This record gives sequence, structure tokens and C-alpha cells, in this order.
Amino acid sequence: MCGGYYFNANYNIILTMRLFLLTLFLFFSCALPLKSAWWVENDYTWGTRGFKKESLTFFKTISSSAVLGLNAGFFKNDGIYNDKTYILKMPILYSGQDYFLSFKPFYYLENSDTGSSAYGGKIYFMHHFGGKSDLPINDNYTHLILSASGARQQTTILRNSQLEKTNFKEASFEVQVEKNFYNQFFLLASGALFYGFDDIKQTELRNPALDHSELSFLGTFALITDLPKYVLNIQFARNLAPQEHSHLYFGLSRITMDSSPNAYSAITGIRTKINQKTSLDFAYNWLKFDNINTRNYYKLLLQVFF
Repeated sequence: MCGGYYFNANYNIILTMRLFLLTLFLFFSCALPLKSAWWVENDYTWGTRGFKKESLTFFKTISSSAVLGLNAGFFKNDGIYNDKTYILKMPILYSGQDYFLSFKPFYYLENSDTGSSAYGGKIYFMHHFGGKSDLPINDNYTHLILSASGARQQTTILRNSQLEKTNFKEASFEVQVEKNFYNQFFLLASGALFYGFDDIKQTELRNPALDHSELSFLGTFALITDLPKYVLNIQFARNLAPQEHSHLYFGLSRITMDSSPNAYSAITGIRTKINQKTSLDFAYNWLKFDNINTRNYYKLLLQVFF
């Protein structure tokens, strides 16, 4: 019976991925205008306990203001999640004169090892406030960013000394403020609150699938499947132009958990333009949980325009 379940789960994953790739092919071959601009992003993260997370995203403009994307990826580690969990996303982006709007639905395919899956979405709104009238709009501005997200998970819980499958829902609300100083220095502060709609305790959960960075910015590259309560972040970036086509950035975060150890995170990295169509982002993440050894993670993001 177990062997049959494992085969069926893997077959469903393969079938879903094939359908996704077929949709991807149709999307880029005939569904949209052939002359519209498009680009690709490959995001690869690795670190402590053999953690690996990789995704490939295709973006294509469908009008002068709208962009549609398709994303496929996975994560795994050498601990509980040693079998890959596959993730599908379809970000939709729209930009106006002084605002930006996006919607990102996501779907975590059921992991055949843990039996966990998830789906949900995130709505993101940014409003642009220009600087003084005697300065170019890009030299001194403020961004107010609001986002709301929700997810539904299916996983196993331990309740009354018995394992049982359950579904539960979560939501998050986030506020960010970004300030640009003369296009040379950037300061961003953000905070997010998480809320659970069902009476699920952290101590009851067994191997949930959802990485909570899907719901709000956590300031870490690590996989956070435990239930957060709130997150506080601050980030600083320095533009090295015109001498170099690069940005240096640094960030600090505190993740307060529901009942598991709290986390403290620091990120530093550099984003650089290799040529007119290619950019590379490399970053390091130091992560410390209460009473747990320090963890180290690395991210490499390659973006290519066509």
C-alpha cells in the first residue's frame, strides 16, 4: 500500500509538472504577442543542513503596463524535507503612473514523503510619492507598500496522541516604507503580522509544506515552515553608480514565532549589472534561532533579458 501511494504521488507530481511545462510552451509560443519583451530569472539558494531551493521564472510583457510570469521550483534539505517539494507560481504585475500592483498565486504540490501541500496567493500594492518639484522624480522619492496574503495548508498533526490529516488557513498583512535619497542611498523598513484562522498549535504540526516567505518578507533565505507571529525588518542599500553598475545592500530581521524559537537574521549582498541584458545578485544570510546554532545560507540570482 505504501509503495502504491508513493508511486501515485510521484506520478501526480510528474503529470502536474508536464502540464505546467506544456502551459509554459503555449504561453511563450502563441498565447501572447511574439514581439513583446521577456526575461528569465534563475534563483538558487543553498546552505546549512544541505538546504537547496531553486526556481526558474519566465516573464513576458502583455501590454505597455502588464507583465505575466510563470515559475517552477523546488526545495529540499538533508533533514525532514529530504524529498523535493515542488512549487508552481504565476505572478501577474501591473504598473501605473505612480503605483504598482501585483498578484502572485502559488501552489505547493503534495510531498510524497511528508504528505503535506499548500496553496494561496499574495496581493502587493506600492504607491510612489515623488520628491521635491525641483528634483528629478527618481532622485528623491518614498514608496509606501501594502500587501495581504493568505494560504491553506494540508498536513499531518499530532492531537490526542493520534496522527491525523488536517487543513488549516493562515493570513498575513505587511507594511513597508522605502525612502530613496538622491538615488544613492535606500532605506526600507517593514513589519508583518501573521494570523491563523484555525485552532492549530505549533507543537501539533508535523512537517508542514508552506515557506512563510510566500506570505510576507521574512529577511532570510531559510525555509520557515514554523508558524510566525510577526516580523520586523530594516534594510539599507548603496548605489555605486556611476563608477560601478552595482548595489550593495544589508538587512536585519527579527522573526517572532508562535511557540518555536525566535529567529534573528542578517543579510548582505551585491547586485551587479554584467552587461546591458544580464544582472547577477549574490548574497549571504546569517541566521540564529534562540538556543540553536548559527545557520548560513547563500543566494545566487541571475536575470537575463531578451
